[in-house]
Amino acid sequence: MEAPVRVVEIPSGMQSKLSAFQRRVWIIKVAEGVLAALCGLIISYILVFALDRVFDTPAILRGVLLALGAAGLGIFVPLKCHRWVWCTRKMEQVARLIGRSFPLFGDQLLGTIELARNETEQRRSPTLIRAAIAQVDEVVQQRDLNEAIPKPRHWHWAAAAGLPLLIAVVLFIVVPLAGSNALARWLMPWSDTERYTFAQLQELPENLVVPYAEEYELVVPLKEDSPWTPDEGRVDVSGQRTITATRSKSNAYKFNLPPQTEDRQVNVSVGDVRETLSVIPTLRPELMEFRAEVQLPSYLQHVEPLLTDIRGGVLSVLKGSQTQLQATVSRKLQGATVDGKRQTTKGDTIFTSTFTTEVNVEKKLRWTDHLGLSAKEPFVLRIEVIEDQSPSIQLNDLKRQQVLLHTEALSFAVYATDDYGLRRVGLEWEGIEDEISNPNPAKGEMLLAPGDPLVREVDLPTTFSAAREGIAPQVLKLRAFTEDYRPDGERVYSPDFILYVLSPEEHAIWLTRQLAKWMRDADEVYQREQQLHRTNNELRQLPAEELDTPANRRKIEKQAAGERANGARLNGVTSGGKKLLEQALRNDQFNVQTLETWAGMLNKLEEIANQRMPSIADLLSGAAQAPGQPKPGEESKGGKTPPVVGNIRDNKQGKGKSPPSESDGTTPQIVDVESGFNEVKEGDEADQPPSKGGGKFGLPTTVVQGGGADFEKKEATECPLQDLMDEAFKDQAQLLAEFEKIRDELQKLLGNLEGSTFVKRLKAASRRQLEVAGDLNATLIDTFGAPGELDKRIKARTDQIAEREVAQSESVYVIQEDLDAFFNRMQEGKFKTVLDEMRETQAVGELKEIGDTIKVNLNGQSLVKAEFWADTLDRWAEQLVGPGCPSGGT
Repeated sequence: MEAPVRVVEIPSGMQSKLSAFQRRVWIIKVAEGVLAALCGLIISYILVFALDRVFDTPAILRGVLLALGAAGLGIFVPLKCHRWVWCTRKMEQVARLIGRSFPLFGDQLLGTIELARNETEQRRSPTLIRAAIAQVDEVVQQRDLNEAIPKPRHWHWAAAAGLPLLIAVVLFIVVPLAGSNALARWLMPWSDTERYTFAQLQELPENLVVPYAEEYELVVPLKEDSPWTPDEGRVDVSGQRTITATRSKSNAYKFNLPPQTEDRQVNVSVGDVRETLSVIPTLRPELMEFRAEVQLPSYLQHVEPLLTDIRGGVLSVLKGSQTQLQATVSRKLQGATVDGKRQTTKGDTIFTSTFTTEVNVEKKLRWTDHLGLSAKEPFVLRIEVIEDQSPSIQLNDLKRQQVLLHTEALSFAVYATDDYGLRRVGLEWEGIEDEISNPNPAKGEMLLAPGDPLVREVDLPTTFSAAREGIAPQVLKLRAFTEDYRPDGERVYSPDFILYVLSPEEHAIWLTRQLAKWMRDADEVYQREQQLHRTNNELRQLPAEELDTPANRRKIEKQAAGERANGARLNGVTSGGKKLLEQALRNDQFNVQTLETWAGMLNKLEEIANQRMPSIADLLSGAAQAPGQPKPGEESKGGKTPPVVGNIRDNKQGKGKSPPSESDGTTPQIVDVESGFNEVKEGDEADQPPSKGGGKFGLPTTVVQGGGADFEKKEATECPLQDLMDEAFKDQAQLLAEFEKIRDELQKLLGNLEGSTFVKRLKAASRRQLEVAGDLNATLIDTFGAPGELDKRIKARTDQIAEREVAQSESVYVIQEDLDAFFNRMQEGKFKTVLDEMRETQAVGELKEIGDTIKVNLNGQSLVKAEFWADTLDRWAEQLVGPGCPSGGT
């Protein structure tokens, strides 16, 4: 089949002009789409840049802006290409496009193109077609087809895209870092590219832990190279007011934020920076334990260190000690310092370095936990350096001055304490030197406890016996001592206690003297009782009316108080006598009969003090309160008998009175009257005169009628005050009689004891002469026949013996005077015999003369005389031994 042959073609001029128009349309419309898409892209970028200056643009928003910007390229450009390129690819489509602007011309042009393409029409009239096409071609050549381009806006879009582009270029030039950062965040919205800000802050924590319920400071520092340093910053706390702060010289913003008790969001705005922090209120880390580990100086021999709780803020340490502090807080630690120096931490515990303190100091401990919280204030520890103090020691349960027998064991307690350990504890004694009685005093000590570095306190029950320690009877100074571990520490002593260590004879003499003093105290009580008795007698002899006066009643009450006071004094005297008796029981020089008599007298005195005297005082007190003698015809208050309720079982009725009326103002009584077998005599009935006064409430009373003769007599009394005074006087008279009897017996006992003391004193004087003779005999070999001056040492010794002998003569003189006074009081012949012999032999003068002969070195002669007088004094002592004072005891 042959291909169709066209007779007429579109003219080449028309063809080229239409093709040029077609290309022009394509270029303009595609340019419009591309420029519009480019404008959208640039604008979306600029929007991201602008938003980043205000806040951190979220990735999703950046993605949306990028999508909207890219929509021009992805949607509008293809649509433009489809509409203006694809839909104008044929000449017929171009003709129709021209026909939108020029409808007639477009129709002609479309018709010409269709004729040129229609072979059927060309076969009919080629010439006509050719002419029509030529005519249209001529018109085409004459027209400017660009006018048919529909609304060309490419220049508008070029301007619309050029302005954002210019802005973008300017941004890249002026702020390249910000521009490139925004471009990266725009092109890759889902990346982790951090927003660029002109105001650049140092890194802030996401979670800010702050003190619970306390104002806190938020410091927002700028970077040193921050391009922008705004003058002011702002903080917004969720649910609370906005807080502003100005930039400091250090390029930081310090915000004082209010206390927080719950988690909150805090928004920080500084320039174009927007940061969000989570504020977490948390309690500050607290100090749970704080102790010091103190290693004492080596001289104290303490191996283990001392652990001391120092949460109180004060630590006392011994000078030269090594100290380490250990503190435990409530949370894991980040760090700790002492006086600004960093210390070792492990978990929640702080370990300071070991240090030596020589002077008082203060150390400040600070700590920060792993959350960044620290204590509100540093813990201030005051370290006080102390010196190693001297130990202290004392004797307990011991009198400052005490008398004891040579063989007696004295019990007491030794209490010693030291701050860092006792080394030893002991007792020390030293006799008090006396040229006469104790020329060679004893001296010694004994260890009670060895001590230990860890023993800081001891309380030792201790006994001391002079006989056990080999100490002769004498006056001792007893004291305890202790030592600690100080290298230069001296022995520390307790106060001195004076012990009068006596032989049995000396103890008996001392006890007799004490008994004499005790007797004087007892006599004073007796004399006071006599005074009270005389006053009571004067009172009881007063007429009843005068005795019943208030002044005399007060005097009776005063007598009762005096009786009680005298009884208490006698009780004290009796207690003192018992103590003396206890002393006597320890001494075998007192015979059993003497002690039994003494004990019996003390028991009687105790009975008088505790029973008889208080009974008399009660009688006197009762008399002071008892009713007096009623006046003739006097009845109860208002002359009325008080109402009586109860049971009256007595069938014997007295004269009685009519029952009182209910209107009587007297006090009612509750009585229970029992019948009896005794007859009721006249005057003993219930119609006795009423008591004085208006009556008073009391306990119910039971009365047995007809109680016998004594009862009748008692009921018949008319003045209880006088009766009680008589009874008190009678009892006191009996007491004084018994007291006087006891006093006489005690005086006799004391006389026997005093008589026996002369035996002991004379024997003691005899022993002193034997001692002098013994000392003279020891010096006789060195001094016998030595002419002229003696050796100074020997001379001093003989002078001392001479002085002792002179003192002995004075002692014998006292014995002689006491013996004279005793004889005058007792009038016993044996004492007169010895006294006369002492005077006839001039014993005192002879003893003094021995002292003089010793001084002139006549020791042989002095020795003989001393032995003679020793025998004589012993003989006189034996002469005084008699009934009541046997040789073996008192």
